[in-house]
Amino acid sequence: FRLPTGATWRPTFMAYGTLRSAAQTFQRGTTDVTEWANRLDLFGNLYLSGTERLLIGFRPLDEEGKFSGYMLPGGSGKKGWTNELNLVPQTLFFEGDFGEVFPFLDREDRRRLDYQFSIGRQPVIFQDGIMSNDNIDAIGITRHNLYILGASNSRISGWFGLNEIHRANNVLDDSAQFYALSTALDYADRTIEADAAYVSGSEATGGDGAYFGLGHIQRFGHWGSTLRANASWALDRETAAVNTGYLLSHELSRTLP
Repeated sequence: FRLPTGATWRPTFMAYGTLRSAAQTFQRGTTDVTEWANRLDLFGNLYLSGTERLLIGFRPLDEEGKFSGYMLPGGSGKKGWTNELNLVPQTLFFEGDFGEVFPFLDREDRRRLDYQFSIGRQPVIFQDGIMSNDNIDAIGITRHNLYILGASNSRISGWFGLNEIHRANNVLDDSAQFYALSTALDYADRTIEADAAYVSGSEATGGDGAYFGLGHIQRFGHWGSTLRANASWALDRETAAVNTGYLLSHELSRTLP
């Protein structure tokens, strides 16, 4: 059907999910845990066009690092069944292309209105999840097809998040706000990724933090190389939620015949 903006949508709905189950034992500080844990990821993906969609996702069997299942004897936890039923959506966002949603603004495609956007509770992943890996209530605006610094294609994304932000200790900080700028530059033989973020947090969790990540991705024949440098700085005081540190990582892989 055709929208008043001139866009044509052909809705298609797809539902899918993943069930994970594990019997595990581990020690966290002075606490021993032996358990049968379960996690279920369920998604509903409503495709509206080639560039617009609405995605909703649930994780009904776990909440804040606790999983439904059975606590086995021999650990510090209480033996018996555990119920962590959680029906709050963990993912709920809409994404699209401004120029495709409002094509009547530029019928001849001359004004460069192709800005991609996403709004809602969505995964924010930087540097393969090393720098950031969280589902945040956020808005993101992206511009593709930029030709800067000699790259054949460049992407720049700006992010602002204000809810569901977990700090470095994986604890939810209700007062935190997230600001980030993410870039990727494609060259003939490599891709460069640079990400910077600032999180304003409450004094109770250690305050503000600044983060930076730089990635270098390249192929050598059948070999793939990913080199990443990440840094974080505690701007007020160091706690388990925000700390100062540096991490250099390298991943090397080979494509099989």
